[in-house]
Amino acid sequence: MRVSLLAAVLVVASAPALVADEPEAKYKGKPLDYWVEQLQKAPTDEQQKVAAAAVAAFGRQAQPAVPKLLAMLEDRSWEFRGLIAEILLEIGPHTEGIVPVLAQRLKENKVCDPDLVIDLLRELDPDRKETIPALIAALDHRETRFFAVRELCKGPAVVKDALPTLRRAALQIVLEEEKSPSKSVVKWQRYGKNNNHNMSDSLEDLHGLGEDAVPILLALLDAPGKLGKTAALKEFAKLGPVAVKSAPALKKQLKHDDPRVRYFACAALWAVAESPDVVPVLVQLMDAKAEPSVNWDMEAAKLLGDIGPKAKDALPPLKALAQKQWDPADYAVPSELFRPHSAQEAARWAIDRIEGKAKK
Repeated sequence: MRVSLLAAVLVVASAPALVADEPEAKYKGKPLDYWVEQLQKAPTDEQQKVAAAAVAAFGRQAQPAVPKLLAMLEDRSWEFRGLIAEILLEIGPHTEGIVPVLAQRLKENKVCDPDLVIDLLRELDPDRKETIPALIAALDHRETRFFAVRELCKGPAVVKDALPTLRRAALQIVLEEEKSPSKSVVKWQRYGKNNNHNMSDSLEDLHGLGEDAVPILLALLDAPGKLGKTAALKEFAKLGPVAVKSAPALKKQLKHDDPRVRYFACAALWAVAESPDVVPVLVQLMDAKAEPSVNWDMEAAKLLGDIGPKAKDALPPLKALAQKQWDPADYAVPSELFRPHSAQEAARWAIDRIEGKAKK
């Protein structure tokens, strides 16, 4: 958040002198109102930056400008919003009224840039007393749900009262995306970059809740379709042993008819409980048909290598795969899960790992 648009000019800006008998604080001989007007009406970006640096330099004496600055934060230009946000960050610790207004706007879904507003609240409300209730309310609005889920999972520890609403929001995300994937794309702009994510991408942070994430993940595991299952399994793998009591539920997914679900179930069950039950499932996955973005023989071999010596029962099929003639036409584009460049490489690497000849 601190990538400042004002850096070039703030370094030369100094706070106005605090003289007891001075009727009005000024910056370069001009009062606060002048610089606020310049901020709104300056014809060039550079002049706006100069005006922004001037307003920020007033510090606590910029209090009268807070309402106007908060109104400007809803401007349709991301550059201008970023400029206003930098001012609010500078004067926020010395002024009043910023956090309550931002929190209320977020609660009521009256923000055009929820990502930016949440960033500001993170900086200006470090104890999260006003932010947490606003984020919980934001879970109920489609426009803010993606950002609220991510933020609630970042910590510090989320209040227990947020967990039921967070669970409901997570289920709603996967159910809506299963029904209509094209309508679940979240778009926003920051620092000139267009960002596009699926709503379900916000679930990638659920492991940040620690053990509190387990009930939410179990609910996703039981949700209809595959999206909730794969999202939950990925997060279980990140949680590791803290979720060991979930091992029976994870083991059930080893029998799922979709190879993607079985693969992530293996990764999760191994991370959570180091269960040897994953080895025969991975061996079977080595024969699964490749998909447009995943070669299952590669992925299964890689995970068997990660398991190491405890996957010794997989050595015969791995050795057969290592000797198989590789035809690029037989394979899809390797996925991001895979580091070696071919199934044969993966098999050889896995064999070395299982036999204790290679480092991870």
